[in-house]
Amino acid sequence: SRLKNVTFNIHGDNNEIIIESGCSLTDTIFTMEENENLIWIKKGSTTTGGVLLSAIEGRKVVLGEDGMLSREVYIASGDGHGVVDSIGRRTNYSEDILIGSHVWIGYRTIINKGVIIPNNCIIAAGSVVSRKINNSVMEGSIIAGNPALVVKQNMNWTRSRKDGEKDDNEIT
Repeated sequence: SRLKNVTFNIHGDNNEIIIESGCSLTDTIFTMEENENLIWIKKGSTTTGGVLLSAIEGRKVVLGEDGMLSREVYIASGDGHGVVDSIGRRTNYSEDILIGSHVWIGYRTIINKGVIIPNNCIIAAGSVVSRKINNSVMEGSIIAGNPALVVKQNMNWTRSRKDGEKDDNEIT
Protein backbone atom coordinates (compact mmCIF):
# COMPACT_ATOMS: atom_id res chain seq x y z
CA SER A 1 0.00 0.00 0.00
CA ARG A 2 0.99 3.61 -0.47
CA LEU A 3 0.33 6.26 2.20
CA LYS A 4 1.00 9.92 1.46
CA ASN A 5 0.40 12.61 4.11
CA VAL A 6 -1.60 10.25 6.31
CA THR A 7 -2.14 11.19 9.96
CA PHE A 8 -3.00 8.85 12.83
CA ASN A 9 -4.59 10.36 15.99
CA ILE A 10 -5.15 7.53 18.45
CA HIS A 11 -6.27 8.17 22.03
CA GLY A 12 -7.00 5.06 24.08
CA ASP A 13 -6.02 1.42 24.34
CA ASN A 14 -6.39 -1.64 22.13
CA ASN A 15 -7.31 0.36 19.04
CA GLU A 16 -6.55 -1.13 15.63
CA ILE A 17 -6.12 0.26 12.14
CA ILE A 18 -5.84 -2.28 9.34
CA ILE A 19 -4.81 -1.17 5.85
CA GLU A 20 -4.69 -4.11 3.49
CA SER A 21 -2.46 -4.47 0.43
CA GLY A 22 -2.85 -2.40 -2.71
CA CYS A 23 -4.40 0.63 -1.01
CA SER A 24 -3.46 4.18 -1.97
CA LEU A 25 -4.32 6.72 0.73
CA THR A 26 -3.57 10.43 0.29
CA ASP A 27 -4.15 13.29 2.75
CA THR A 28 -6.22 11.10 5.04
CA ILE A 29 -6.74 11.42 8.79
CA PHE A 30 -7.49 8.41 11.00
CA THR A 31 -8.80 9.33 14.43
CA MET A 32 -9.78 7.15 17.39
CA GLU A 33 -10.93 8.03 20.87
CA GLU A 34 -11.34 5.68 23.81
CA ASN A 35 -10.72 1.93 23.61
CA GLU A 36 -11.29 -1.09 21.35
CA ASN A 37 -11.97 0.80 18.09
CA LEU A 38 -11.29 -0.58 14.62
CA ILE A 39 -10.80 1.11 11.27
CA TRP A 40 -10.30 -1.43 8.49
CA ILE A 41 -9.51 -0.42 4.91
CA LYS A 42 -9.66 -3.49 2.71
CA LYS A 43 -7.56 -4.41 -0.30
CA GLY A 44 -7.22 -1.96 -3.19
CA SER A 45 -9.16 0.97 -1.70
CA THR A 46 -8.18 4.58 -2.37
CA THR A 47 -8.60 8.07 -0.95
CA THR A 48 -7.77 11.28 -2.80
CA GLY A 49 -7.42 13.87 -0.04
CA GLY A 50 -9.11 15.62 2.82
CA VAL A 51 -10.65 12.36 4.07
CA LEU A 52 -11.41 11.86 7.78
CA LEU A 53 -12.16 8.40 9.18
CA SER A 54 -13.18 8.37 12.84
CA ALA A 55 -14.04 5.51 15.19
CA ILE A 56 -14.94 6.24 18.80
CA GLU A 57 -16.44 4.45 21.81
CA GLY A 58 -15.35 0.96 20.79
CA ARG A 59 -16.95 1.06 17.35
CA LYS A 60 -15.71 0.06 13.92
CA VAL A 61 -15.52 1.67 10.50
CA VAL A 62 -15.00 -0.80 7.65
CA LEU A 63 -14.40 0.08 4.00
CA GLY A 64 -14.63 -2.97 1.72
CA GLU A 65 -12.28 -3.95 -1.09
CA ASP A 66 -11.74 -1.58 -4.03
CA GLY A 67 -13.51 1.34 -2.38
CA MET A 68 -12.92 4.83 -3.76
CA LEU A 69 -13.26 7.89 -1.55
CA SER A 70 -13.19 11.24 -3.31
CA ARG A 71 -11.92 14.43 -1.70
CA GLU A 72 -13.24 15.82 1.59
CA VAL A 73 -15.19 12.76 2.70
CA TYR A 74 -16.14 12.60 6.40
CA ILE A 75 -16.97 9.22 7.98
CA ALA A 76 -17.53 9.10 11.75
CA SER A 77 -18.97 6.40 14.02
CA GLY A 78 -20.06 8.94 16.61
CA ASP A 79 -20.55 12.56 17.56
CA GLY A 80 -18.00 14.82 19.16
CA HIS A 81 -20.27 15.73 22.07
CA GLY A 82 -23.16 14.26 24.00
CA VAL A 83 -26.79 14.93 23.18
CA VAL A 84 -29.19 14.53 26.09
CA ASP A 85 -32.96 14.52 26.43
CA SER A 86 -35.00 16.80 28.68
CA ILE A 87 -34.08 14.83 31.83
CA GLY A 88 -30.37 14.64 31.02
CA ARG A 89 -30.13 11.10 29.54
CA ARG A 90 -27.72 10.64 26.69
CA THR A 91 -29.37 9.87 23.35
CA ASN A 92 -26.54 9.79 20.80
CA TYR A 93 -24.56 6.60 21.18
CA SER A 94 -21.90 5.69 18.62
CA GLU A 95 -22.57 2.96 16.03
CA ASP A 96 -20.52 0.93 13.54
CA ILE A 97 -20.24 1.98 9.89
CA LEU A 98 -20.01 -0.84 7.35
CA ILE A 99 -19.28 0.00 3.72
CA GLY A 100 -19.23 -2.86 1.22
CA SER A 101 -16.76 -3.60 -1.55
CA HIS A 102 -16.47 -1.49 -4.70
CA VAL A 103 -18.28 1.55 -3.28
CA TRP A 104 -17.53 4.99 -4.72
CA ILE A 105 -18.07 7.82 -2.23
CA GLY A 106 -18.30 11.23 -3.90
CA TYR A 107 -16.80 14.62 -3.10
CA ARG A 108 -17.80 16.21 0.21
CA THR A 109 -19.95 13.31 1.36
CA ILE A 110 -20.74 12.81 5.04
CA ILE A 111 -21.44 9.31 6.33
CA ASN A 112 -22.85 9.23 9.84
CA LYS A 113 -22.91 6.55 12.52
CA GLY A 114 -24.88 3.37 11.93
CA VAL A 115 -24.73 3.47 8.12
CA ILE A 116 -24.52 0.21 6.17
CA ILE A 117 -23.78 0.45 2.44
CA PRO A 118 -23.85 -2.74 0.33
CA ASN A 119 -21.40 -3.62 -2.48
CA ASN A 120 -21.22 -1.81 -5.83
CA CYS A 121 -22.92 1.41 -4.72
CA ILE A 122 -22.25 5.03 -5.63
CA ILE A 123 -22.79 7.85 -3.15
CA ALA A 124 -23.15 11.14 -5.02
CA ALA A 125 -21.12 14.24 -4.20
CA GLY A 126 -22.40 16.29 -1.29
CA SER A 127 -24.63 13.58 0.13
CA VAL A 128 -25.34 13.28 3.84
CA VAL A 129 -25.97 9.62 4.60
CA SER A 130 -27.63 8.53 7.85
CA ARG A 131 -28.72 5.10 9.07
CA LYS A 132 -32.27 5.85 7.94
CA ILE A 133 -31.19 4.74 4.47
CA ASN A 134 -30.19 1.22 5.58
CA ASN A 135 -33.54 -0.42 4.83
CA SER A 136 -33.91 1.04 1.32
CA VAL A 137 -30.43 0.64 -0.15
CA MET A 138 -29.57 -2.51 -2.11
CA GLU A 139 -26.42 -3.58 -3.90
CA GLY A 140 -25.86 -1.48 -7.04
CA SER A 141 -27.70 1.62 -5.79
CA ILE A 142 -26.91 5.26 -6.44
CA ILE A 143 -27.49 7.28 -3.29
CA ALA A 144 -27.77 11.08 -3.40
CA GLY A 145 -28.94 14.13 -1.50
CA ASN A 146 -29.32 15.61 1.94
CA PRO A 147 -30.80 13.58 3.48
CA ALA A 148 -29.51 10.87 1.14
CA LEU A 149 -32.02 8.70 -0.71
CA VAL A 150 -31.71 5.89 -3.25
CA VAL A 151 -32.16 7.58 -6.64
CA LYS A 152 -31.28 4.70 -9.01
CA GLN A 153 -30.75 0.94 -8.81
CA ASN A 154 -29.01 -1.79 -10.81
CA MET A 155 -25.96 0.40 -11.39
CA ASN A 156 -22.20 0.03 -10.95
CA TRP A 157 -19.06 2.04 -11.64
CA THR A 158 -15.54 1.70 -13.03
CA ARG A 159 -12.36 3.60 -12.28
CA SER A 160 -12.01 4.57 -15.96
CA ARG A 161 -14.52 7.14 -17.21
CA LYS A 162 -14.49 5.60 -20.74
CA ASP A 163 -15.35 2.00 -19.79
CA GLY A 164 -18.71 0.94 -21.18
CA GLU A 165 -18.85 3.46 -24.03
CA LYS A 166 -20.47 2.29 -27.24
CA ASP A 167 -18.14 1.23 -30.03
CA ASP A 168 -18.37 3.56 -33.08
CA ASN A 169 -19.33 0.53 -35.19
CA GLU A 170 -22.21 -0.50 -32.91
CA ILE A 171 -25.71 -0.24 -34.34
CA THR A 172 -28.07 1.69 -32.09
